[in-house]
Amino acid sequence: VFRPREKEKYKLRKKRQNDMDAFHKMKQLRQDFEKLRVLLELVKQREQLNRLIILAQNERFEQQIYEMVDTSGLPRVSYRLQREDVKKVLDVPHHFDTTTTS
Repeated sequence: VFRPREKEKYKLRKKRQNDMDAFHKMKQLRQDFEKLRVLLELVKQREQLNRLIILAQNERFEQQIYEMVDTSGLPRVSYRLQREDVKKVLDVPHHFDTTTTS
């Protein structure tokens, strides 16, 4: 029922080579993935900053409405925009900064 494999197919299989060329390719691939990881981290940081800007604009708008409508004189309390969240988003690491400090 089964046909025997031809011996030529065994010759076509590539053998793994542990030479310097393969090592350099893997090293370059690792560096590329590290750059990609950093880039995605920066994109995430940018999107968090954009979200923070929208929240701040919304808070400003709501504060202006509160000042026009409220007659009690009590300060308005905001729960959407927290100081810790703002500090966390504004703390941007300098991944691609080429200047070195000694």
